[in-house]
Formats: sequence, C-alpha cells, structure tokens
Amino acid sequence: MENKKVFISYSRDDQETVIRVVEALRNKGLDVWFDAQINTGTDWDEVLEKQIIEADNMVMFLSKTSVASDYVKNELFFAQQNGTIVNPVLIESCQLPLAMARMHYIDLTLDFDKGVSRLYQDITNSHDANSTIGAVERNQGIASLTKKLVLLTVIILITMLAWQLWPIQEGRTDDTS
Repeated sequence: MENKKVFISYSRDDQETVIRVVEALRNKGLDVWFDAQINTGTDWDEVLEKQIIEADNMVMFLSKTSVASDYVKNELFFAQQNGTIVNPVLIESCQLPLAMARMHYIDLTLDFDKGVSRLYQDITNSHDANSTIGAVERNQGIASLTKKLVLLTVIILITMLAWQLWPIQEGRTDDTS
C-alpha cells in the first residue's frame, strides 16, 4: 500500500480532538498534514491549495464552529473541484450545511477508537479511481456548462443586435415612390 497523503480541514476550536485523530492516523502510517505546519511569512492560501491538490484524501472535521467556517467550506469546495476524496468526521452534534449534509460521515461522538479505525480503513481503501471518475464527471459537467454558456451568450448577443437594429428598420421609408 502506498503512503496516503491526508489533508486536515477543521476549526481551531476543535484542535484538541483533531490532534488526537492526527496522531492516531500518523501512528497507523499515514502522511497527515494540517495547518499547524505552516511557517510564518508563508502565503496561507497557496500552501492550503497546494496541500489539498497533493492530498489523496481530506479529512473534514464537523462541529458547530467548523460547519460555520467559511475557511472549511472553501477547503471542501476546493477539494471537490480538484478530485480530492473527502472523508467527513463528526466530532460534535451540529446542523450540517447542505453541501455537507449529503455526505456520509463517520461519527466519532459514538465511539472514538472505532471511528478512527473506520476512518483509517476508508482512507486506505479509497482508490485514485474514485478521483479519476470524479474528475471525468466534473470535466463532462464543465464542458456541458461551457456549451450552455456559449449558447446563452450567442442568444444574448443576437437579441441585443436585433434590439439595436429594430428602431432603424422601423424608421426607414420607401424612397422608390
């Protein structure tokens, strides 16, 4: 098995629990990265984007503060757009936003050790094929959206041109009489 690279998305308020999970995953041999490793003076966004793109999986911790965090939402969106497999982990009962509510998650509030074991299994059993399939579907969706946007633009341009020419056509007189 290759050494899976894992990106951690979380709220700082949950750091104590996150560190416990990170240590457990590292002890099982995973290459786990989270933002405690960013050096001062570093461009935060560039580092996060690079780490998400390079990661095989992103573990997204779900809590009241994390699901309200724009940073966590942005990381989720960026991971999904780049084919990174997302593994949501519930660490506190909370209302999940729509983008997160549709995703199956591991509930660490029920049994921490069992949940971490399941998370490790899910990460190690995830295949690049999942990312490839997602990327193919995403590219097909982007191509379809691009075609629709081009068609809409053409329709708008034709409509604008017709609207501009319409008064000229009405104002013309027949010079042949």
